[in-house]
Amino acid sequence: MIALLVSMAYGAGFEVAQQSAIAAGTAHAATARTDAAAAWFNPAALADGQGFRGAIGASLASSRINAISLDADSDWTARTAPGVSVPPHLYASYARGPWTAGVSANAAFAGGVAWPEDWPGRFDIILSKPTFFRIAPFFGWNFGPVSIAAGPHLDAGSLQIAKATNHIDTEGVALMALGGTGVGGHAALHAHFGPVNLGFSYKSRTRLKLNGDADFDVPQAFASSYPDQDVSTQWTLPDRLSLGASAAFGPVTLLGDLGYTTWSV
Repeated sequence: MIALLVSMAYGAGFEVAQQSAIAAGTAHAATARTDAAAAWFNPAALADGQGFRGAIGASLASSRINAISLDADSDWTARTAPGVSVPPHLYASYARGPWTAGVSANAAFAGGVAWPEDWPGRFDIILSKPTFFRIAPFFGWNFGPVSIAAGPHLDAGSLQIAKATNHIDTEGVALMALGGTGVGGHAALHAHFGPVNLGFSYKSRTRLKLNGDADFDVPQAFASSYPDQDVSTQWTLPDRLSLGASAAFGPVTLLGDLGYTTWSV
């Protein structure tokens, strides 16, 4: 039996929380769990001598945004186009004696919105689609009731942005497609005291240098002012800290997580 406390997640950006079917069944309170998905949520929990753990899967994700005008002189509404994405995840680890080693691979940050091409905000944005995958190997060690784990992570992905261009009595489209990689690190701690498990994980920010192309599809009369060209930007994937606890009382298990993602970066 599982007791859940579910609340709205504000400012979650494009972080993919759905990284395991088991974790999803507990409202993603997984920092103190010891199943295969701990390779992502808390690899230190796997340093228990229990041999091989593995999991592969995918999530079905969909989102929609509604916009309304707050201007008294205009009256409009807009809605993003429906879309479904399937971010995958793969976890593998092996524990023997006091040590564990493994890897997690998933779409840690992904998403995207596509607005109608004629919506009032088209000169600001039509399409925004970030997709970043993370590979995170780790090594951990058990010190009695306390285990630790750490390792690097590699982020690689792409960013697509489209917006309309205004040419007085006609319009065009600008499309930017960029990609890049970056490196960060992660660390975790797990402690068990009888029926109680405590977990902590930290995933560092990753700074990526994104490079790509900007393609302009504009009326011929404006083509010389809007040449196709190279484009680059800096992109920072945020830090994430998570605290978790679980306690088993006979047939009842209580699970809780507190997470903080530093989107202000």
